Amino acid sequence: MRFAIDLDGVLSNFTARVISVANTLWPGRLRSDFVPDNWDYVGTFTKEEWDKIWAQIKNTPNFWLDAPPLSGVEDLWHYLERPNNGSDEVFFVTSRAVTVGYSPQVQSSQWLNTLGLWPRKGRSVVLCVADAKHKQDLFRGLGLKFMLDDFAPTVYQLNEIDGMHAFVLDQPYNQHAKDLPRVYSVTEYLDTIKDIEAGL
Repeated sequence: MRFAIDLDGVLSNFTARVISVANTLWPGRLRSDFVPDNWDYVGTFTKEEWDKIWAQIKNTPNFWLDAPPLSGVEDLWHYLERPNNGSDEVFFVTSRAVTVGYSPQVQSSQWLNTLGLWPRKGRSVVLCVADAKHKQDLFRGLGLKFMLDDFAPTVYQLNEIDGMHAFVLDQPYNQHAKDLPRVYSVTEYLDTIKDIEAGL
């Protein structure tokens, strides 16, 4: 089976990195367990503050290498260890800003490598795009039909492709997208697409 999965908000804890950056800029600003209820942290930061956070992210050497893994990493690893799943092809598709240091592609690949999810003897592929809206073209070109993402607009766009099965991973900041196919864990996503592939 061939399937795709997002990194930030699905496998990688981007929120934890934002908290770290914010508390570096403004000590004690956010609790360690803070979770945003919207994509752009509206109501948490002003636009100027959010711009300052992104400036700090882009000026942090190899920012993407230091993100803590989410529970989805363990879910995916255990799935790939199941009998008959080891030959599945995994496409890690992510939209990440360029930072000081290695390219987002290299940082993402190294991060996944430390977790044993890449390169898997060529059965894992890392694809970085400059903007999430470019994911639709990528999926059309590759003929991929399964994706898990936490960004609702991406899931809407992908499901415009004939035969596509894109799912949104349940997060506080995507609760407005009530009409999207929704899963509550990486394991649920993997089991669901396995059933779809098998025609169940």
